[in-house]
Order: sequence, then structure tokens, then C-alpha cells
Amino acid sequence: MSGTEKSLNSSPQSSSRFGPWSNSQQDAQEFLLWLLDRVHEDLNCSSNKLKRKTPTFISEEEFLAHEALYNYARSNSSFVMDVFQAQFRSSLTCRTCDRVSNTFDPFLCVSLPIPPTKKYVPIYVYVLYLDQTPRHVKIGLIVEENETIGGLKKCLSKDTGIDEDTLFLIELKETAFSPYLKNDVFVRDLDSEADLYCVEIPRSPQLSEEDEGEFIVLSWINILKINDKVKKRFGTPYAIQVSRETLYCDLQKLLLKEMSPILHSNVLVGEQNIPIFKMKVLMDDNNEDESSSKSPSSSSSSYLNPEAELPMCTDIMERATKLGSVIKLVLEWDALAKSQIINDDSAPVEIHSTVAAAEEESYPKEASSVSLQECFSLYTSEEKLGQGDAWFCPECDRKREVVKKMGLWSVPDVLVIHLKRFRQCSLSTDKLLTLIDFPLDGFDMTPNVSRSSSTNSSTCSTILSSQVMVESSINKVIANAFNPWRHPKRYLARSTVLTQEDNYMYDLYAVCNHHGSDLQGGHYTATCRNPTDGIWYSFDDVRTKSLSKNEVVTKDAYILFYQRRTTSSVPPSSYNNNTTSSGGSEHWKKYATLPAKKISEVAAYSTKINNNSNNMDNETTPTLAIPEEDEDDDVSRPIDKNDVD
Repeated sequence: MSGTEKSLNSSPQSSSRFGPWSNSQQDAQEFLLWLLDRVHEDLNCSSNKLKRKTPTFISEEEFLAHEALYNYARSNSSFVMDVFQAQFRSSLTCRTCDRVSNTFDPFLCVSLPIPPTKKYVPIYVYVLYLDQTPRHVKIGLIVEENETIGGLKKCLSKDTGIDEDTLFLIELKETAFSPYLKNDVFVRDLDSEADLYCVEIPRSPQLSEEDEGEFIVLSWINILKINDKVKKRFGTPYAIQVSRETLYCDLQKLLLKEMSPILHSNVLVGEQNIPIFKMKVLMDDNNEDESSSKSPSSSSSSYLNPEAELPMCTDIMERATKLGSVIKLVLEWDALAKSQIINDDSAPVEIHSTVAAAEEESYPKEASSVSLQECFSLYTSEEKLGQGDAWFCPECDRKREVVKKMGLWSVPDVLVIHLKRFRQCSLSTDKLLTLIDFPLDGFDMTPNVSRSSSTNSSTCSTILSSQVMVESSINKVIANAFNPWRHPKRYLARSTVLTQEDNYMYDLYAVCNHHGSDLQGGHYTATCRNPTDGIWYSFDDVRTKSLSKNEVVTKDAYILFYQRRTTSSVPPSSYNNNTTSSGGSEHWKKYATLPAKKISEVAAYSTKINNNSNNMDNETTPTLAIPEEDEDDDVSRPIDKNDVD
């Protein structure tokens, strides 16, 4: 470096001389990481390039994290690492033996995925109660389209009062059931041409282990079969619980008894001939629409045989019980039997007020924004890796499917958050314009840090003893390369465990905005907070203007810069625009740039001022060690606030 100060030329031509971008568009996040890496290389004061191998045996997480930090710090020690660096934790959990493997890696920037915008849709459900009047009610719900069937069941259970364990959710087409609805199916994948029914089924009786499986639940619909091609559904679905040892004649009586409200009043259930109707067992590979294309023998095999001694124990029923906890039946009636037995084939339904509310379309069609915490929750969510990404489990001694979970083990003083707004679509990039609602002040990172908050006493002693060894080794490594403005001990104290309570409260001080529709073009601007008065300013090339707080959060926010709130700093909420805060003074003392030979003058003047204003302080001000330099070598470097305090 020369003896004269030079300003940083931020033009594309200047940066392309040192970076890999030539004259093409530069991504701000990539450029930032490149710049931090170059500054780190220039300021790296570590002299030991050798790494100690991290132990392969399983140990406490704290010890493993410190081992990884030790190995990294031996060859990487600079101002950039002190301020911007922290650790990721990546956990792999074997899905067979629950063995957990943790790895720790350093990071300078956290790239967060953006959750899909929540879209809401109306869902109309026909609810059928067991013993409640009215029995048949239509309700309306407003749910997120990415909600699962399992989540929908929870909502229905809360709104209807039906226990989730006795709630059977089915789709009904004109003449048949739809396939079973699994809990992980999304609401958006429901058949728009089918009616959604919520049927309350009988609660299973308390059975002994010997009697378990002796009862099954049947749910059925009634079909008028005019001929092989013309069919018509009538009435509502029904559900009962029967014993596996029920005879065919008794099963018919039970079904008719459940349908008694729609039968003729003179019909005697116990005196009807067998069979009045055919009972067809439905399975997902055997619905009404497909049966017409199958052979007669294949179709007839799904009907219960009236001559079977125990129809509930036949092969067809055994296969049906493996598909779900509720057996689906279709009762096929001919016109003569229906006219003699059925009096009212309508399905009267009471319309609840929630249906009108859902039809008014007054609900929000789409969420207006996504919170920054939702981005972190998506980033730290568990991911199941399939056989293609199998991990070799040392406990099982073979490759196993695992659950992967990313998290932040620690957080730096300056937290850089990159929002992944760009995604590759074919040959071009697409930009997500989702509004991320990020806090300006008091962003608590505690929920996003996976580091344990408490440790038992035995673990504490183990970690602390190992910690002393690690810190001692690092101090020896950097002793020969110590610079007066660097404070490795302070860095070590911040990264240690159990010595001080971690502070995870952050305040925003800058935003990098990208204006444009794709990564190949566009324009970057910056929004920064003045540390002396807390006022926000927009920097757009040579144009600068002040902003209100409401103008900081926009859809163009791309990179967020947060600073850890320390006990000595002034919270941004307490800024006074008419006065200069001590927090701003500390900022300029820390980051101002002066020639090295002027530092002694600044330090001496600062010491004199402090002694005059703080007479109660009896401590002797430490002498500031300045490296010897040639008189003509006027090297510039940043002043650390500890140099002038």
C-alpha cells in the first residue's frame, strides 16, 4: 500500500480488473463475498497453515464446534473473520438407528430461500354427524392452498367438534368414491368436480389384544343402477362399525337400520329377502369408472357373496382393510327394489353461514408479505434425503436414508442475509418479487440458533478444559503476527461457551436493493441508516435522499445487513435527530481511516480528554503499541475503538 490514501473506485471497470466478471453484470452477493475474501487475504495475520484433523469419534457438540473453529482459525485470522464470520451446523440423522452426525462450517453470509406466497382458497365440506340434528350440514372454510389434508382435518375437527380420530374425509363423484385421501396430499390437488364429505364414524370400542381387529368400519353410498351405463347416486354417505363375524343377512339388516329415516314406514327391516341390493367393495384400483372396462369375472370378484358364511372375512375384505381404516362400499339398487324400500331419496342439507362468507370473496386471495422469520424457518426445516443421497451410517455400517437439517450454530457481529430472489427457469432467470417483511430494529435470532442454551455440569467441565487448550493454541499461533488494532482475545472470548451469555438481538443498518426483472440486468441501490441520528438514506449512484422507516422495506430488498446490539450501544429506537448519540460516536471511532503515524496523536488526545472527564477512573491508560515504520511509509489502516478509548 502506498503512503497516500486512495478512495475505492466502485465502477464496473475497476472491479472487473480484479474480479472474474469482466464487463458483465455483477451479482451483488457474489461481489460482496469476493470482496470480503480479498480483504481477508490481505489482512490475514495467521502464520500457521497446518490443520489438525478433526476427531472422527462422537463428542459433545460444543467441543466439535470448537475443534472446527480451531482448525479454521489456525490459517484464517483477520478483521473480516472477527466481524462477519460465524458457524453453520449441518446435522444428518439416520432414519434407522437415529445416529446423529454433526459438521460445522464457517460462513460469511446466510442465503435464505423465499417461501411461496400463501394463497387462500374456499373449501366447501358436507359434514355428516352420527347423532346430531341436523345430521347433514354444509360449511365453508378459507384455507391456504398449500395446506395438507392432515391440516384440513385439524381445522374441521376444531370447527365441527368431531374428534380427529373419528373423522373420515372422502371425495364423492357422481357415482363413486374417489381414492383415499392421504394426510400429505395438498388441498390444491383436490378434485374440483367431486364433493368433499366429512363423515363422523363410530369410535372403536376398547378391545383386548386378543380381540383387536375384530371390528371394522364401513362407509357406503347408494347407487340406482338402471343399466350397465346409466347410474345415479342418491341419499348421503353412511358409516357404521360391525364385527368381522357378522353374517350377510345381519349385515343387510344393519345397513337398512342405519338408513331407516329414508325408508318407507311400513318396511320391516328384519323381514326383507336376501339380497335386496348388491354390496360392492371399492378400492383405489377398483372404482366405478374402471370397472366397466374390466372383464365380468374381474368386476364380480369385488362383490360380497350373499352365500358366504362370513363375508367380512373374505379375501376381498382382507385386501380392502390394507388400504385404509375405513372400508368403502357401494350398494347397487335396481329400480323395483328402490321403489319398494326407499321413500325419500333426497339429501336435505342445512347451509351454514360460513358458506355465504366464503362465497363473498372478502377473504385475502394472497398473503401480502412473508416475514423474514418464515424464511429462516424454511431454511432450518428438516429435509428427508432419499436413497440417491444415502449417507454411510457408522452405526449401521451401511448406507442409510437420513434426515438433513441445516442451522446456525453461532452468529457474527455483522450478520449478512442474502435473499434468494433469483431462480433458474430454462435458459433465463426469474426474479421473485415477494415482499419480505424484515424488522428494522430488535430482530431476535434466538429461534434460529441451534446452539444449546444449557449444558449439564459434566459436559461443562469437559468443554471448558478442551476450550482452554484450544484458546492457548490459537494464542500461540497468532502471537508473532499480532497487530495493535487486532484483538484476537476478544474474538476468542466471543466464540467461547459458558463464559458469557450470547446476545442474539440485531438491528438493521443497511439494505442492498436490486431493481429489475432478472439477474442479467437491473440496477442496484443502497439504503443505509446514519449511525449518528438514525435517519435512513437512499443511495442511487450520485443521488441521495432521506427516507422514512416505511420506505425501507420493499420488494427490491436483496441483501440485508444486521449489526449485533451490544450492551454499550444505543438502541436505534432511542435515536434523537437533534443530538449526536454515543452509539454514532463509537461507530466513527471504530471505522474511521487515518494514516498510521497519526494514530498516536489521536490516542494521546483521546486519553487526555477521558482523564479530564472521568476523574473517578484511577486506572492507568495502557500505552498504545505502534509498530515502527519508516518516516515516509505513511500506511493507512482502520482505527479500532479500543485504540482510542
